[in-house]
Amino acid sequence: EGTVLNMREVAEEADRMSFDDVFELYRHTPGGAKVLRKLRAELDEVEARIRQKESYVEAREEMETLDRVRVLEEVKRMIREENMNVSLENTEGKEEKKVKEKK
Repeated sequence: EGTVLNMREVAEEADRMSFDDVFELYRHTPGGAKVLRKLRAELDEVEARIRQKESYVEAREEMETLDRVRVLEEVKRMIREENMNVSLENTEGKEEKKVKEKK
């Protein structure tokens, strides 16, 4: 939470500053170009890690969905199998009853 709030504050402050203010800050910061390059590299790293995390989360969610689908398919198969067994038992029972009636 603290880091997110700080990032928001930085973004809001940057929005409030004019380009001339930013330029003066850059100009009067020792090694300003180096600081800017470092900041850009660190932001690139953060973006890369965010994309990596997003990919991981998406893959995990897809696997969970696939697992649910597999479980549902297995349950459906078991229900169909049980229904076939019940139907077969009913058919066999009717045939036995007909044989007994004929005797």
